[in-house]
Amino acid sequence: MTQTALNTWVTLPADTWTLISEIDCTFVVVSGIVEVLGMDGAAPVEADRGIPYANGAGEDASVAMLSRFPGSGTADRIYMISRGETGSVFVSRAVVS
Repeated sequence: MTQTALNTWVTLPADTWTLISEIDCTFVVVSGIVEVLGMDGAAPVEADRGIPYANGAGEDASVAMLSRFPGSGTADRIYMISRGETGSVFVSRAVVS
C-alpha cells in the first residue's frame, strides 16, 4: 500500500461513507455529526454505524483509531460519514510508501 501524506479539509457528502485513510490518522470534526468506522477490506454500507463525533470533536495523534474497531477483524481502513447533511473534517496522516 502506498498513501500520500495528507493535511487538509475533506468534505463528506451526506449519507455516503468516504474512505479517509488506510493508516491511523488524526481528525477534527468541524461541521455536522460525523461517524467514524474502521473496516477490514470491504467498504461499509449506508446502514452500518460508526462511532459518532459531534461538531468540534475529534482525536489527536496519540489515538490509534484503527485499534478502536476490534470487531472488524484487523481494521486497515478508516471511513467517515455525515448523516443527513454535508459535513467537513480536517484530516492529517503520514505518508506510507
